[in-house]
Order: sequence, then structure tokens, then C-alpha cells
Amino acid sequence: MTTRLSIFIFLLLIGTLATPSMAGIYLGVQAGGDMLTGDHVYDNPASNSSTNQGISTMRAIGGVYGGHLGYFYSPVGGRVFFFGEALGLTGSAKQQKDLAIIGSTKEGTFSVSRKMTLGAAGGGGIFVNPMVGFYVKLGYEQTKFDFSYTQLTYGTNTSESFSKKSTGVNFGGGLLYKMTNSIFINGEYTYATGKKMRVRSSDDAINGARRGYSFTPSEHRLMLKLSYMFG
Repeated sequence: MTTRLSIFIFLLLIGTLATPSMAGIYLGVQAGGDMLTGDHVYDNPASNSSTNQGISTMRAIGGVYGGHLGYFYSPVGGRVFFFGEALGLTGSAKQQKDLAIIGSTKEGTFSVSRKMTLGAAGGGGIFVNPMVGFYVKLGYEQTKFDFSYTQLTYGTNTSESFSKKSTGVNFGGGLLYKMTNSIFINGEYTYATGKKMRVRSSDDAINGARRGYSFTPSEHRLMLKLSYMFG
């Protein structure tokens, strides 16, 4: 029994050492769709009543595309792999709704749109065969949003616009298909959550009208990635 075990371990080591490692810098593009969700809060702190707040839940669907640069490493044995990458994405998710305080009349319209994301992520996975692997990832990102407020019935300005940034974490996973030793295709899902943005401070009065806006974003992204690894 001991002899058989020794032979098995020896053959396993030989097979492992005979399999070259994979490592290199990779560059690629990605495209897909995303759903922007979050609560937009419109308040009037001039009144102490909690009913003077309007909460609108956003669910905007749009496209998203961009590029990535990273490093891929699979140790000797070629089964387990790790990666780290930086990415940039542009998105088109946008939604418009009425602006109103609960129990009151419409005071205008507002829209929230997603613009640019910059971030970095890292992860690891395992090949189930020489061509196909599964992985998970965790990252950090910053996303820019544009806010537009029109047909306003208070103050002297009938419209306002703001650009704000939110930072947060993202996590997800995907399926990797190795077309060649240099070309990979990924199908990937990512959930990203951002910090609350105070779009407009309620301390800034317009003709005595105090109005504040805030938005807390999150995103679901489903993307296809194509990467080329150098080296």
C-alpha cells in the first residue's frame, strides 16, 4: 500500500511539473447591459414633518461598455488561476420621474443617468478542464452620475443640473473560456454598490425654498469580455 501511494505521489508530481505555468499582462474590451437601481430622496427640511419627503425608487436599464488591463497568473499545474485588473466603463442607464413631496403636488421632474466608472478588481478561480474555468472577484470603483431637474415650481430657477461621484465596492463572478493560450472570453456578472450622494444641500435656499436631493446607487451588470494576454 505504501509503495502504491509513493508511486501515485511521484506520478502526480511529475505530471504537475510537466505542465507549464501561465502568466502575463492582458488587455481587452467588454460590453453588455446594466440595471441602475437606488433610492432618490427629495426633502424639504424647512418643515419638520417626516411626510415632507419624496422617495422614488429608480430602476433604469441601459448599455455599458469599456476596456480593461490586468495581469493573469496560473501557477505550475495550470488548474488554479488568479488575476488583477483595472477597468473603465461608460454606461447609458437613465430614468426620469416626477418630483413631488408625499401628499403634495408635482414640483417638477428629475432624471438620473449613469456616465463613467473607473475601478480595479482582483479575483481567482479554477479550470474544470484545459479550456473552461470559473472565477469570483472583488473590486473597488468610482462612478460619475448626472442629475437633471426641470420644470421646477419653486424658487426662481426652473431647472438645475449636477454631476456627482459615488465610490463603492463590487463583487461577482464569471465563466472563462480559453480560446487559445493568448485569447480569453469571459461571461461575467457584477453587483456594484455605491455610497449615498448628497446631490443638492437643503441648506442652499432658492428664494426661501429649501430643497435637498440625495441618491444611493447600486448596479447589476452582465457583460461579455474579450482579452488578449501577452507573453
